Amino acid sequence: MALPTTVKRIITIIYTPLFLIAQFVWLVDSIYWKEHWKCIQCRADEKPAFKQQFLYFTCWSMWFSLVVFVTWAYFTPPSSSGRSVLAQRVIRVALPHVCTVMVTYIYYAATNPATSFLDADACYTLGRAGFPKNVTDNKAMVNFLLVCANISDNTVHYLSAPLLLMLLFSNELEYDLMIPYSTIFIIILGVAVGIADTYGSRIYCGGLWFNVGMSILFNFVFHVIFVLNHRGKLAFLCRCCDKETHIISDEDLEEEAKGKKYANGDDFDDDKLSQK
Repeated sequence: MALPTTVKRIITIIYTPLFLIAQFVWLVDSIYWKEHWKCIQCRADEKPAFKQQFLYFTCWSMWFSLVVFVTWAYFTPPSSSGRSVLAQRVIRVALPHVCTVMVTYIYYAATNPATSFLDADACYTLGRAGFPKNVTDNKAMVNFLLVCANISDNTVHYLSAPLLLMLLFSNELEYDLMIPYSTIFIIILGVAVGIADTYGSRIYCGGLWFNVGMSILFNFVFHVIFVLNHRGKLAFLCRCCDKETHIISDEDLEEEAKGKKYANGDDFDDDKLSQK
């Protein structure tokens, strides 16, 4: 069942500024990419590189989510099924990828806490966001950018996946394919990240190949789950929801007693049972 028009408008009003802020933060980070490089402690001593602006799994999660949301909320005309054509195509790659980013980022954030992840001496910090001190000392601007960065962080990592899942389970969009295009994409991206990180400056803190491998695994697991859901193979999980509540009556007890009596090979007398 598709979402009501009112609900769709509310979602559009909420998520439009969130995605605009996320894209704005990415643009600011791209402008000051050399200065921002020093904010991350694990790579502060390495040569700055622009590659992290395109090789982060998070960046692609943001772009995929943005395209699905904008085309679903604003683009016309819809397909014959009533769904945005472009959104329907992009979600086939976006959905497992965005869900993977959400799950793996929980582990990444836990193993790289903000206190040891960011360099507070070189950058202003707030939450998991940092902004270089050598760019500006305007406190109002710095606080604005740090707040925007934290909003972007939570939008991309924790709010994008629920949005796409809602579009899927409300039947606004479908995950209607067998070929794991998203897994193929993340394998290509993971290999690119691995090569760039191994033969260049560091991109991710911690065990790179472990993180890449787990991301590929989670992505494929999500793909399988969504395929099974589309084919109706997970319907058994909700069978209990479809069963009507049955109140046991005296007639039911009487029928059950008859069944047990006949099953034991005993003679059965309806008159005796009724007398009881």
